[in-house]
Amino acid sequence: MKAAEFNSSFKELVAKPLSSIGFKQSGRNLILRNELADIALIRCDGGQSALAQIARFIICFRHNFLRNLEQQLPKEFVETSNDYPFKIRLSQFAALSKWHYEPINLGIRNYDIITYGNIKSADAPLNNMVNTLQNYTSRWIEFLTPENALSQIKKFGENAYCEKIWIEDYEQFLSTYRVSS
Repeated sequence: MKAAEFNSSFKELVAKPLSSIGFKQSGRNLILRNELADIALIRCDGGQSALAQIARFIICFRHNFLRNLEQQLPKEFVETSNDYPFKIRLSQFAALSKWHYEPINLGIRNYDIITYGNIKSADAPLNNMVNTLQNYTSRWIEFLTPENALSQIKKFGENAYCEKIWIEDYEQFLSTYRVSS
């Protein structure tokens, strides 16, 4: 399977069906935005992926009141996984009840990889991706309340620069939310 054929299959088999639950396509990524959070299926292919005929995916979560690493509040979809505190491989979603924050801030990440160059059809892995996102996206949103997200980062974090920004933003949000409630 060639890169153009894989991209077309991704659009038809993943992007279109996930639009029914609110995902929108942004380049090669998909974003779901609600009033409080963003979930992104980010395709981290890198420069040589079309030649290698591989696609790497990671699912990311952030509350949309969090600043990015430049300490600015993004107005739109954030395309870099570094600005998302919570990153998980789709294949890990089934174990969500046992999952906790992992400080995967900068550097090497584990991805779900589809090596499409040596397959005739990517239907099976792409359909599995859709089923996983349909089954677990809302659960992740419900699980990662601002209170739980803050607790997770404080408990399992590594005191990284980005974690300090996120903790500050969560504490600010929660103090404002509690006062106004």
